[in-house]
Amino acid sequence: MARKSIFIILFIILAKTILSQGWQWQNPKPLGDPIHQVLFIDNQVGWMAPENSTLLKTTNGGSTWTTVYTNIYFDRLYFIDRNEGWAVGRKHYVPEYINSVYHTTDGGLSWEVQFADTLSNNVSNIFFVNKEHGWIGGGLSNIYQTTNGGKHWESKDLQDYPFLREVYSVLFVDTLKGWAVGDSPYGLKTTDGGNSWSRDSSLGYVGELIALDSLNIWALNSSWIIKTTNSGISWELMKKNQPDERNTDLFIKDTSRIFLSTNQAFYESTDGGKTWPKNSDEDLNGFSVINGNEVWGGGAMNTLSSKIVYSTDNGHSWTDIVTVNNPLGYTSYGDVDFVDKNTGWIITELDSSVLKTTNGGESWSEQNIDTDQWLRKIFMIDNQTGYIVGNSGIIFKTTNGGTDWLPQNSGTNYELASISFINERNGWVAGTTVDDYTGVLLRTTNGGENWDKVSINGAAAPTSVCFIDSLQGWVTAGKNSYNDLGRIYKTIDGGETWTELTGGASVNFRNILFVDSTEGFSFWYNGPAGLAEIYSTKDGGENWHIKGFKNTVFGRIKFINKNNGWLVGSFGRIYGTTDGGDSWKEQLSGFTSRELYGIDFIDPNNGWTVGWYGTILHTTNGGVTFVDSKKNNKETPTNFQLYQNYPNPFNPSTTIQYQIPATGFVTLKIYDVLGREIVTLVNKEQTTGRYEVSFNASNLSSGVYFYSLSVTSSNKINNIQVRKMVLIK
Repeated sequence: MARKSIFIILFIILAKTILSQGWQWQNPKPLGDPIHQVLFIDNQVGWMAPENSTLLKTTNGGSTWTTVYTNIYFDRLYFIDRNEGWAVGRKHYVPEYINSVYHTTDGGLSWEVQFADTLSNNVSNIFFVNKEHGWIGGGLSNIYQTTNGGKHWESKDLQDYPFLREVYSVLFVDTLKGWAVGDSPYGLKTTDGGNSWSRDSSLGYVGELIALDSLNIWALNSSWIIKTTNSGISWELMKKNQPDERNTDLFIKDTSRIFLSTNQAFYESTDGGKTWPKNSDEDLNGFSVINGNEVWGGGAMNTLSSKIVYSTDNGHSWTDIVTVNNPLGYTSYGDVDFVDKNTGWIITELDSSVLKTTNGGESWSEQNIDTDQWLRKIFMIDNQTGYIVGNSGIIFKTTNGGTDWLPQNSGTNYELASISFINERNGWVAGTTVDDYTGVLLRTTNGGENWDKVSINGAAAPTSVCFIDSLQGWVTAGKNSYNDLGRIYKTIDGGETWTELTGGASVNFRNILFVDSTEGFSFWYNGPAGLAEIYSTKDGGENWHIKGFKNTVFGRIKFINKNNGWLVGSFGRIYGTTDGGDSWKEQLSGFTSRELYGIDFIDPNNGWTVGWYGTILHTTNGGVTFVDSKKNNKETPTNFQLYQNYPNPFNPSTTIQYQIPATGFVTLKIYDVLGREIVTLVNKEQTTGRYEVSFNASNLSSGVYFYSLSVTSSNKINNIQVRKMVLIK
């Protein structure tokens, strides 16, 4: 692919919807998830939709881009002007294919739900003729219409046309005349605003409709493109692809100039689609043409990583905007360990590599390690000495900051995945194997020159180990095999003897972490469901108490003291606690869609997490994203608003935010699905401002609940808003 040497200043600015720093991408930059839509409303204002819960927005033709954290995964964006737009999408934690319609009046900085979808509808596309008249389409022959800007949506039932099982695209040229196409050998056409429909055999299996005006309309699917110049009376085939080429996006500049992206190339037609010269081999998911010859494009690099490119010559040559700050590019990272704000290491998963940074993660260099085995865990004692363990019993040690990683003899072939060192000489390693579901616990007292096997009361499959000094330590292990419930064992004599602490409890402890001799934490894995809960102890492991957390698959847990801890896991989820795990706040809901596997903090503020396809995220404020009430009150609200709780679904705690534009008596109550009052959270006078309240539902059963905000102002006007939340235990 040709690359033009031009200079572009790309600033990724934190949007005002995130009022504190939170987590930021360190690799790749500006973000790591693929782009699936690029939309410009004019030559200056545009948006990019990544496969996560953010938007990229520009107001100056792409010279600078703003990262807007929305907590919504957008399938499709549609803007009517610079400020007002709609989107089809979903909260990242909602099961796949349950979409809703969102509305913005500030250019995408904030969004409100207008239409909450259900499993039976699955809305996937959206189109507006003007600010009042819009359409959405989805699964099971469903089309909805609004005539008041989305405040109300009316179903236009297509059950008489069951062959159109899923509506991929809806297009109207005015309030009456339009088309609906999708997974069917026929499209549908209406001339009365959707009250009646007729078949159009020319529009079978069309994926998208795009109109230049009421006469000139284009239709495409992955394999071909057709157009009409007479408002659908007749259609003409304009392009048919080779079997391995797939259309991804089309941009109509005028009746002559048409741009096309596929999974193999970028084309420009200057004769209305009769011929399609190839401008370059750039493959894009979406793009927009501005200012005559400038093109902004988005897509995927190596299938699952972000691609943002820019051209000033109609796509003949391109400049990459996404940068990678390490020599391994988009490999997956399994663990991270920092010893201070500047110095840290990352180990990769399948390609058995080690990376080091000396500038806080801004750049990384590769270190040599002679193995082809999967690296599982890294433990740095200081900036010079550290250990790496992995599959087939490998143990490597460095005494010069990773310049040399020297192998040690573990005497085993187990998959070693847990390390605990109390100083340079005294350490422990645990691991298991899938061959016979047993494991091993190893100990060294001479810096790894010798590793001795340690018996744990006959427990056959140790999965993790943690020591706080030379005598006190804990291990999680299956009694007879890895498939058994994980138990917790403790030693107070350096591993000479062990006591089983959890007895016959039906809790599957797999990971163990202690911050001192009394305070500790452990995971419980919930069988094949993959969900997890956290237990804590305040007496050295004699008694364990559930923290009530069961909301995701956890990758790693990190506590730096008895109060401050973090969890990372599937779908890019990051949770933080400042009260020892009594409550957890989701710091980022879908900032990335990637799996996160490793996390490390050096203090309550500075931390890193790593995962799939080169993902490195960094925070300098403990990951805090949401601003407290005092800070929010510095901005005077102009309207009464009850926000959606976060996280949602939740277990057992969630946060409810609201704002009031004037002083009034505020009541915030929780109700069950039958309308019975559960609890009153707020019942007092409050001044103008934005507030947040935590709600703990540990004593409630799973189900749907409602929260109602009532504010009576000084003029006796009563404002009420109600929202729904879901508790899942």
